[in-house]
Amino acid sequence: MSSVRPRLMLPGVMDGRIIEWGKRSLRTRAMMRFDMATIWLWIDWPRAVSPQDD
Repeated sequence: MSSVRPRLMLPGVMDGRIIEWGKRSLRTRAMMRFDMATIWLWIDWPRAVSPQDD
């Protein structure tokens, strides 16, 4: 419920930007997923290699 309320309060320009972002959401979501996987690997790699440091 709380996530619906701010969307209704947004002006028309922001609605247009949300729709425009929605068109690219598939590619954006794939890029974000790739970035998250890279970040997780970058964070987990030292722990996987040398757990005794932690």
